[in-house]
Amino acid sequence: MEPKIKKLLSVLIILTMIIALLPAGKARADEEAEGSTGETHYIAVASDRHGDEEAVVKALTGMPDSVEYVCMDGDMAGDTDGEETVYNYSTIFDEVQSVFTEIDPSHVSILCGEHDAGAVDDSGVEGGMVFGAEEGSSQLMYTGYNEDGTAAYYIYAVAYYDMYSRSLAETSEAAFAFMDWVDTVKDNSIPIVVISHIPLHYAGGDNGYAAAWNMALNYAATGAETTEEGADIIRNVVYLYGHNHTAESNYEYYIPAGAAMKLFDDSCSSYIYYEYVTAGYLRDRTAATLIGIDGENITITKYQDGSIASTFAGEGAKTDFSDTYYTEAVRVITRVKPEFLFSYEWVLNEDGGYTVTGTAVPLDESGYTVVETVEAVKEIVREPGCEEQGEIRYTAEFEDEVFAVQTRSFFLDALGHDLVHHDRVEPTKTTVGYEEYWECTRCGKLFSDAEGTHEIEAPV
Repeated sequence: MEPKIKKLLSVLIILTMIIALLPAGKARADEEAEGSTGETHYIAVASDRHGDEEAVVKALTGMPDSVEYVCMDGDMAGDTDGEETVYNYSTIFDEVQSVFTEIDPSHVSILCGEHDAGAVDDSGVEGGMVFGAEEGSSQLMYTGYNEDGTAAYYIYAVAYYDMYSRSLAETSEAAFAFMDWVDTVKDNSIPIVVISHIPLHYAGGDNGYAAAWNMALNYAATGAETTEEGADIIRNVVYLYGHNHTAESNYEYYIPAGAAMKLFDDSCSSYIYYEYVTAGYLRDRTAATLIGIDGENITITKYQDGSIASTFAGEGAKTDFSDTYYTEAVRVITRVKPEFLFSYEWVLNEDGGYTVTGTAVPLDESGYTVVETVEAVKEIVREPGCEEQGEIRYTAEFEDEVFAVQTRSFFLDALGHDLVHHDRVEPTKTTVGYEEYWECTRCGKLFSDAEGTHEIEAPV
């Protein structure tokens, strides 16, 4: 097993109140944030239109003209007396493009919710994309690029039926598929925006499989399958959701990475390492969310009725699923770069042990290279058995705290059974007979065959 390099990463969180909307749509700053590329990419998201024909235009108006991707996060259809209104997808695309007149039509999408089953595909849709209409359809929705051709951000769509009504095994399968995709993203500095119609927090009991996706999102943000406090964030991840406009019609929630959140019921709590925010309820609130991405930096801005909202949550906002909610209209989060580039060299000694040399090369030219060599300590974790592999582990611990503990394990083949044959014994009037059998001299197991494949508890 190759040693894992522990990244010395942390998250620098800057909370900024908007004073005025600059032409570029960014919060005022005296100097450029670390990790900035000088290019800002904007993503607009909103959910739950439900037949409110003016809500989309009202919510998106006022956002920067340079918005390059728009996702309508489910339930665009109306519902009256329990009956859904059939509508054409093209209606939604037309509403979006009436605000962003220069946007590429292929950069406008609908992520289906349960009410969108009443929608119909329409030949008038030119370039717009519809996602998540079927189970198992969670996927990479869009990749944004910088001017130099490098990836700037990823948008991943979680299908409605991959969160809401599928079995736990199938939902976990979809979450694991997301984790597999995350493993293909080698550059941790590229933010991931995940959009789902269904929320993860406890607010109605209709998201019973939130735990699998919460673990997957934490994995994307930390590189580890964790729900515990104190994990290091290596990548900025944002999760946007809709659906709860009826239960939470007065509230626009925002929970920061590192906070605790109750998931699908009141008893399941987890630390989250991704930014968790409503997409913006169009019905009742005429709200939308603008995500700004500049290199490693993310800005989250809430809009309502065509202007920047003064608060995330209304007066008396519920906090039953989180001890913390933020009222800032804009928040900037920065993933801090590692201070060193690490490498570890393992050299086999004549005595069978290992000498390990750690090297930490500073990414800042003002720093200095750290080199330390230690002898790895051997530990026999498990002796090999007849059927089980053995394991030997070598552990290298460094004096300089800049280096993480390194381990390397080697596995020993199972020994196999050492069988001796026992002849068949004929029964007599006073003794019981039995068929021939084989006995292992190491583990004592009995077998009815010479290959040791059919174990028996006693001679038959």
